Amino acid sequence: MPQPNKIPLAFAASGDKNTIPESTETTGLASWREGFPAITSAPFSEGGIAPKRADFNGIFNALSQAVMWMQQGGVYAYDVNTDYEAGNVVLDAGGLYVANSANGPSSTVVQPSTDTTSATWKLVRLDLATQNGAGYMSANDKKLVDKIPDLGTFSRMFYSQTSGNYVAPRTGVYKITIKGGGGGGGGGLNSNNYTIGGSGGEGLTLVFYKTLVANQTYPYVIGAGGTAGISDSSDPIAGGNGGTTNFNNEYSCGGGYGGNTAGNRAGYGASEFTVPTGAEYYVKYGINGFPGMMINVSGARIGQPPGAGSGGTQNSAGSAGGGGGGGGGSGADKTARAGGNGYILIEYQG
Repeated sequence: MPQPNKIPLAFAASGDKNTIPESTETTGLASWREGFPAITSAPFSEGGIAPKRADFNGIFNALSQAVMWMQQGGVYAYDVNTDYEAGNVVLDAGGLYVANSANGPSSTVVQPSTDTTSATWKLVRLDLATQNGAGYMSANDKKLVDKIPDLGTFSRMFYSQTSGNYVAPRTGVYKITIKGGGGGGGGGLNSNNYTIGGSGGEGLTLVFYKTLVANQTYPYVIGAGGTAGISDSSDPIAGGNGGTTNFNNEYSCGGGYGGNTAGNRAGYGASEFTVPTGAEYYVKYGINGFPGMMINVSGARIGQPPGAGSGGTQNSAGSAGGGGGGGGGSGADKTARAGGNGYILIEYQG
């Protein structure tokens, strides 16, 4: 059938009307439980009472308000006193949920926003309007949200720098960040003019959103930091490349390149990544490492600048907390540092 005309406003919006109660003991008045009482259909000669015009207006006003709310796209908030059937849609704690099975006071009350184990409800979107103002989202998140307006901020997270398997606690949309391993710092040349190796490049960062299914296992591989280069008087060794981080054999991002042994070359930041066709994502390319330098042995020995990446310190790898930082090249102690391991960060609405 064609779309019916929309109701322009609630019936009797400006007219006199009664607020219809759930039940009433007032003679002759309507209620939701009893409707119009029998006395309103009895002949006047037998003591009958005419139904009230204000009751009719009140009933049609209430029904048309509900219809208007739905025709303009309104969804009702979850109510613990309401029985829900499979397929019903509700709003709760900033999220939009669909019931997978019947629930409510007649059986078992399961609130959508706290349903982390039973899968009675499925989260289908988050309400940005209630959460954007908290300042939690980064500028990069906002770029993704512009593309995917049904996604928003998340309150729970899982973080790891070692490979493993992730078991989704609930069915819903997850924000997933993966980062490749940092490249190792390069070794230097031990000679009268000591050449410091370049520091390693930073691993690539890939952010995407994916619907995971409750209790399903998703494997992930964390890219190891590149090995540290070795200083030598004649044949120094460059730093190793950082490893690739992968999620569920669908998304992957490369590790940074290892720092070179030459005094003026550094490791490059990672730029290789793969995503499924049609996926929405944000990518941050790795930062290049710092080049090495030449120091005369009779002069002051200067430590190599930090490896590229979060939390790098003088002559060291990126911090474990930041993950994916490139290792510092060989410095005054002629020792290069390994790159930091990559990581995975999974965020979801709890």
